[in-house]
Amino acid sequence: MKTKSLVESMMQVLASLSGWHPQLSAAELKALLPHTEITSTSSPRIVGLHSLENQEILRMHSSLEGILQSGGVDALDNLRHFLQNISTIEMPRGTMRVTCKRHGPRKSSLSMSTLEKEIGAIFFERGVQIDLTTPDDVFCLIIDEEANQFSWGWWQEFESMSPSWKERNPSNRPFFKPISLDPRLARCAVNLACGDRRGYCVDPMAGTGGFLIEASLTGRDAYGLDVDELMVSGIEENLRHYELQGVVKVDDASSHQYPEYIAGIALDPPYGRNSQPSSKDDLLLKILKRLHHFSQSDTGLALILPLRNEVNIDSETMHVSQFLHKIGWNVIETFEIPVHRSLKRLLIWSSISPQEVIV
Repeated sequence: MKTKSLVESMMQVLASLSGWHPQLSAAELKALLPHTEITSTSSPRIVGLHSLENQEILRMHSSLEGILQSGGVDALDNLRHFLQNISTIEMPRGTMRVTCKRHGPRKSSLSMSTLEKEIGAIFFERGVQIDLTTPDDVFCLIIDEEANQFSWGWWQEFESMSPSWKERNPSNRPFFKPISLDPRLARCAVNLACGDRRGYCVDPMAGTGGFLIEASLTGRDAYGLDVDELMVSGIEENLRHYELQGVVKVDDASSHQYPEYIAGIALDPPYGRNSQPSSKDDLLLKILKRLHHFSQSDTGLALILPLRNEVNIDSETMHVSQFLHKIGWNVIETFEIPVHRSLKRLLIWSSISPQEVIV
């Protein structure tokens, strides 16, 4: 992402990301909005979106809190000056309320509730009707003391799709295995892989169907394989449970006749605790080569591998990147995701390499 000065970042749409994994969330925005210029700010959880044309697609994002419209960002040192001049902001026509949020750790006695009252009083003095329960508009101020930044604008919240994240938790599905991914990570991987493209979201080692559930929920065509009939039966049961559609087949992913128009591939192979693909990992190599053969020039890949804490992340990432490049995939970004004290996950976001696959 490009980084612009605070002055240049004024009066734009700002996206507010959750604190789950801001770097990953920002990459997800880039995947969903490939034609939108995205700029970073001092706060990792606030990014600027320029020329936002497809706002509806943002509802597919795994961890977007909301957007601030007609707003901007500034250094926290300038907060008092901002409050003194807040009356210059265009007033809403209907009712409104003020909300103040804090991103990151608290580092001072700055009170969000006090700020809300102060800003609300300014709007009230200008004749705006305040409604704390069902306002027409919400003015939002977000403070990030660690980044020495505040952001403001008219707030639009993005609610989670139904069923909720909790309802989609693997342990709440009728067919469950301990290997199942958290639905938020599964959604993120699907969005990275498929972006805004039409076509199938393919999971060649579908397990319990986490990727397929998230693909179908976001209106994509879900397509999954597994060599185990029991797993395929379980995936179908999970899809029915959420009243979702998807194609699920029992087959060898390394020789399968995949459909045309693959938008993206989401893959979390059952590798136990060893994440290093090597010459011994013949099955993964064959599957990715096979999928490359059926993919389009813009097909994406989100590959998730386990990563032991004692493994050097830089050498591991380089090893995986070289492995993928050799079989026709270019790594865009990699992300380290903590799981528990002894295990992390490595998410590799890749695209089709323009060069031919090296056999």
